[in-house]
Amino acid sequence: MAPGLRSLWALGNATMVSNVNAIRVNANLRGRHAIIVQGRADALVPINHASRPYLGANRVAEGSKSQLSLYEVMYGQHFDAFLRAWPDSIRASFRSITTTL
Repeated sequence: MAPGLRSLWALGNATMVSNVNAIRVNANLRGRHAIIVQGRADALVPINHASRPYLGANRVAEGSKSQLSLYEVMYGQHFDAFLRAWPDSIRASFRSITTTL
């Protein structure tokens, strides 16, 4: 039987390590301005598994030079930005932010 992915990683398989390193995120935005907006109620991609760790990794990589901002939307879920769940005034302000970036 072929070894599983976990054993390939644990045994330091060169191909596995090379492929993981090719897609590893280092969170160094090199001083670029960036904004992350994520809902705290996102069950598809939990904020503790995505945005918060990325923000922390960015702070480690760039320190005080970081231009990354994280906005957490209380009760926000994964598809709220695509649905008509928000008032028009809020959706309009997000459109104006994205067009100026």
